[in-house]
Amino acid sequence: MKSRQVKVIGPYKAVIEEVEVPKPRSHEVLIRVRAVGVCRTDLELFSGKYALPVVLGHEVCGVVVEVGDLVGSVEIGDKVVVECTMGCGYCPECISGRYNLCINYRGKWADGILIGAYSDYICVNERAVHKIPESISDVEGALIEPTSVSLRAVKRANVSTGDSVVIIGPGTIGLLSLQAAKALGATQVILIGTPRSEYKLKLGKELGADITVNIEEESAVETVLHVTGRGADAVIIAASNAAKVLDTALDMVKPGGSISIVGLSGGETAPINSDKIVFKDVSIYGCFSSPNVWENAIKLVSNGLVRVKPLITHVLPLVEFEKAFRIVSERKEKVIKVVLKP
Repeated sequence: MKSRQVKVIGPYKAVIEEVEVPKPRSHEVLIRVRAVGVCRTDLELFSGKYALPVVLGHEVCGVVVEVGDLVGSVEIGDKVVVECTMGCGYCPECISGRYNLCINYRGKWADGILIGAYSDYICVNERAVHKIPESISDVEGALIEPTSVSLRAVKRANVSTGDSVVIIGPGTIGLLSLQAAKALGATQVILIGTPRSEYKLKLGKELGADITVNIEEESAVETVLHVTGRGADAVIIAASNAAKVLDTALDMVKPGGSISIVGLSGGETAPINSDKIVFKDVSIYGCFSSPNVWENAIKLVSNGLVRVKPLITHVLPLVEFEKAFRIVSERKEKVIKVVLKP
């Protein structure tokens, strides 16, 4: 039996090739992919920025069709999602629980080699697989991965009941972080964006943001300080220009507060006044991937505390992946999340 997969073979050049469906080994699970989200990382891989060739896709939902002889956590027919940075399981980082920093796999992750979910079938270790209820649709299931990333970013910032939280960037991660913060008890969430993202700010309001700020209409820092008094308990940087935003985040966070950086800057750098970090005694956390939060993320989605469906603006067949990339990169349409279906 054959499986289609989207493989990038050169900068902005990808092919749909047919390969043999992989056979699961003892602790592996074969999954029929039902939906896979388009992440900006996929566009960077498509541009040839990382190692080539590479099969795209890591935000996946599917159904188990075959299991290895030692698999005990899932069965054929289970609806599942897959962690894309599950480590080897035996290096010091994995043993400590920080498997997103796996010594043995981190190199390939840095090259963009994840689980290759732009495919009909994928084969993964059972440790990476999480069952989800049928009440979560296939396309919604593809957003469990970014929900998990967002939940971890909020947890890293130590958000708890009664906190004020600023979310910088109203994209997929920002809108999910907003809901995760509310689910963890934040009473005041301020969502910040640009005129280009006005429709996302509007959706953010519908999803629970107490205040939205268009940075060309008002000062984000002044608004945060006016509303919170001393500054926000936590700031989540979900914007793609994270390096440039960090210094501004330091002006927004209260003394003793926390900043989580989950947005990437594409390697760009920007000056920062480190004295602000020292004198305000601020904790800054990097957030790579989403270890140890997937089960909680699934519960938040299944219980309706995090709504992912409103973020899904486009659903396309897998063969139209290049059209999906154009929609995401050109942003001529009101786009938040694009999902592909094999």
